Amino acid sequence: MKKLFFAATLWSLILAVTLILAEVLLRVWPGDWNQPRHSIVDPDVGTWNKSNFVSDFRSVDYHVKNIHWNEHGMRDRPRSKTKPVDTFRMGILGDSMMEGLRVTDDLTMTRLLERRLSSDPSATTGGLVEVLNFGKASQGTSAEYLVYLHKARHFSLDVVVLAFFVGNDVRDNSRALHRIYRNNDTGSRVLAFFDKNSATNTYDLHLPPPTVLTFRHHLKDHLALYRFWRFVRDNRIPGNVETDGVAAQNDVISDQGDAFSDRRLSPMQAELPFVGQQVGYGVYLPADTKEWKEAW
Repeated sequence: MKKLFFAATLWSLILAVTLILAEVLLRVWPGDWNQPRHSIVDPDVGTWNKSNFVSDFRSVDYHVKNIHWNEHGMRDRPRSKTKPVDTFRMGILGDSMMEGLRVTDDLTMTRLLERRLSSDPSATTGGLVEVLNFGKASQGTSAEYLVYLHKARHFSLDVVVLAFFVGNDVRDNSRALHRIYRNNDTGSRVLAFFDKNSATNTYDLHLPPPTVLTFRHHLKDHLALYRFWRFVRDNRIPGNVETDGVAAQNDVISDQGDAFSDRRLSPMQAELPFVGQQVGYGVYLPADTKEWKEAW
């Protein structure tokens, strides 16, 4: 028994020392797994971006380098809150597709639109055109409303455009639907939701305190071994593409759509009286339930 205890203790110590050395080495090694996260928690809008920050974005199918966020935390070039003279200024609110982490800075939708409008003065007032990007991944219309109130409207905008995605923007207005489809996992996002006030029969917008972070995100923030494991996992998946943002392979996009259509429902979703809301890109089946009506 003593020999067994001694052996177990010895191997435990060896394992612990090995893990500690690996953690130290992975922390000091300048690998892609040590890229800092760009998201922060803004007390006014919830999840937002760091100011004057540069980072890479890596996912299963993409690796885009040198993504910039400006002094206001916008995925945009430097912007002044004071509108230049003889300038037509447009602000666009949206989610991940507007933030555009899978393309380089000059290929975001706002940057492309700015160039297009600037080349056609007749489309606006004939002067300079600025298109400001207030997009942020995983936001619904409730969070985008806060972004407008606390950020966008201070930029003297002539036009405000809301980029609306039926796939999840409505769902993200409802705390109940978000819990169901995220399986109670809010991740590192602090989102605003409309909650019904039974006394007044109205809906109030609430932004929760920035205290709810999952264990997985704590590991990502504080443990290099975990970040390295995710890095290896993501880069061993077949079909991984490193792109400069100009184009992506059609078969990868097709595979993403197939995987999205065929995904399994979580246990919470399986108990619902309707099938998952998205069955593939371009195919959306909203349910006729109380939760969805309230979310709309």
